Amino acid sequence: MKCNYSRLSKNDVKKAKLHLFNLSEDFKLKLKETKEPDLLINIVEEDKKNYDMPIDLMFLVYQRLIELQPHKNILLDFASYLLDIGGPDWEEELEAIRKFTNDDKIHEAVEVALKVDYLKYPFREGVELYPRN
Repeated sequence: MKCNYSRLSKNDVKKAKLHLFNLSEDFKLKLKETKEPDLLINIVEEDKKNYDMPIDLMFLVYQRLIELQPHKNILLDFASYLLDIGGPDWEEELEAIRKFTNDDKIHEAVEVALKVDYLKYPFREGVELYPRN
């Protein structure tokens, strides 16, 4: 859903952010429960078309997919995603995932991938990720 926030009142912006936050929380709960790797693969493939999914949610999608199906291609795809969306922010992690995966050390690559943290760096002061109640 695209939204031009400049046309909304402050109250409407707050409502929209709260709605997005609630949707994100619902998505996270359902993601933890899913046992369907094909569904997660579809989410990944759809996101590749234009990167519309929030990055923090895509981290969780990839990590859940890796838990369910720790395959070499999925690990390398996650490493590529880290490079595409974060560049140097997650360079250490993506290099470790690639090295372990290419050396057929899948267990080690999985361990690194599951520890990648979207909130690796604190946000700048004044930047609000989620609305306050």
